[in-house]
Amino acid sequence: MTVDLEPCRASFDSGGSEESLLRRSIDELDFVDSVPRPKGARSQARVTVVAVFACALVVGAIVLVRTRWQSARKFGPCGQILVRRFESYTGLGSEYGVFLRAAALSAEMGWTVVPVTTDWIYGDLDNFFVPPSYRCTLPPDLLDDLSTYKEFGTEGWEQADRLRLTRNFHQLLHLDGLIRNRSIDPEGIRRLDMKQRLWSLDEEHLTLPYGESVPRGVDKAFLEQVDALKRLWVPNFGMQAQIDRLAARVGLNEARSTRRPVVAVQVRLGDKKTELDDLHRVGSHMQLYASTHMPQAFATLTDARSDDMNVYFQAIQVAIGRLYEPELTPGAFPRPSTGNQKPLVVVMTAEPGVTEQLSALDKRNEFDFILTPSSELTPEQQEEYDRVFNSTRAMYRRWDQKDLDNASLNLRLALTRQLIAELTVYSRMADAFVVSGNSNLGRLALTLAGEEGALGLPGQRIFGGRVRSIDVPFYPTTWRTSIFA
Repeated sequence: MTVDLEPCRASFDSGGSEESLLRRSIDELDFVDSVPRPKGARSQARVTVVAVFACALVVGAIVLVRTRWQSARKFGPCGQILVRRFESYTGLGSEYGVFLRAAALSAEMGWTVVPVTTDWIYGDLDNFFVPPSYRCTLPPDLLDDLSTYKEFGTEGWEQADRLRLTRNFHQLLHLDGLIRNRSIDPEGIRRLDMKQRLWSLDEEHLTLPYGESVPRGVDKAFLEQVDALKRLWVPNFGMQAQIDRLAARVGLNEARSTRRPVVAVQVRLGDKKTELDDLHRVGSHMQLYASTHMPQAFATLTDARSDDMNVYFQAIQVAIGRLYEPELTPGAFPRPSTGNQKPLVVVMTAEPGVTEQLSALDKRNEFDFILTPSSELTPEQQEEYDRVFNSTRAMYRRWDQKDLDNASLNLRLALTRQLIAELTVYSRMADAFVVSGNSNLGRLALTLAGEEGALGLPGQRIFGGRVRSIDVPFYPTTWRTSIFA
């Protein structure tokens, strides 16, 4: 039996999202037997398929209820519970990072961390991920009145059964202190501080060396967060389908031996304008594009210290060059020749003009650049996006966090799916990913890459991994300075 999927393909080719595909029912699909049957037989076949599908749903529901009932009998009640209600005035990476840091400490602290995202501006996490499972039974009245919960970090919090973690400065500082005392190696941090002081004396020092994206001293905390993210960052069926489509668009679904290198670069210039001090403290002498006026001509950018884009372009060249070296890359790509496709550079950014600037710097036409291949906005969503986020061309950034308040829930969910798809594909599948460790999303990308992806191959840590920070080393805390005593 074959299935005519042209109606679905037409919906997808016209820009439809997975929601528009899922709205089609089984009755709308044209089932055609390889051997023609009478019309009645075809109708009977449809009825049979629908009946089998309905039975499968019923059986699945029974299994789910039975599994939950057995889990409730198997696991006892939870001990200390830490509720983290996501707040909507900060970015996705920042909010998710607070939750992740608390979850990474759960085994050592003995608490159960429960995220509450029903009112989060980016959408409920259940829209994107499989709900987390707990090795205990949560009380039925858990979320009835969070105001009665003990605030984390306040006097007596250790003895409280129920805690709530907010973005209160003192609470986040206390969480950072727990991470530093339990998971940070002081000797490794002392050596990092010495390196950064030496880098600050070298005016030619621009970017973080390979092998320093995750510095020694934060290894334990980093790996704890990697393990926690493996449990939590599990895309649901719809989200995984969008991730698979993005991987196919950039060619990462093909066998490595038959495809070209794919490198992603995350450009977050707007973030770095407000975090200039961090760059100076780690010894970088990069001049910030976001702190200067918009260049009039992209093609005139030649001095590496006059604009970030040159530094990013050089980082792309180095990342791709490593892919041809067997000592640095298992299964290295063959060196480019006339018949080979050019390496693909995927630009992940919310900044206007970045792709054009990078392309202008490619004087020898070495690479193909592409922007936001993850986009699956419907025409209506695209119209709203242009209206809400591109309201003025004088903005240096394509959109601002506050603009999300003016977007519909439908558009916010679509943009969140797009961001999750990009982070997942580029961190876990791309041949190389250049990120900003000064950005919450950049540090999340390093964590998603895992031990080998961020640290490098066993015994070759000095060479670094697929995912590299261009500026600030990974830190497992809210603030970079928290890793120092």
